[in-house]
Amino acid sequence: MQEQREENPIVTIVMGLLMIAGAVWLYTYFSGFEERGGSMRMNVILLALYKLGGKWLACGLVAAVGIAVTVVGIRKKLAG
Repeated sequence: MQEQREENPIVTIVMGLLMIAGAVWLYTYFSGFEERGGSMRMNVILLALYKLGGKWLACGLVAAVGIAVTVVGIRKKLAG
């Protein structure tokens, strides 16, 4: 039987913060695209979110997941 490995809370916190930073980068990327026009390639899920709710929905969802992951990491760290 395989043992379940416990993730280090610091790694979880860093991953969440990286997702938040990625959301900020994605927002600036979308803003630049909207100013320039033209076409660009992107993930089909991001494309669907962008078409559904614009850059706010696509970036907001990535940021929300990043915040949730960060909070989980902080809770694990505080729990010991």
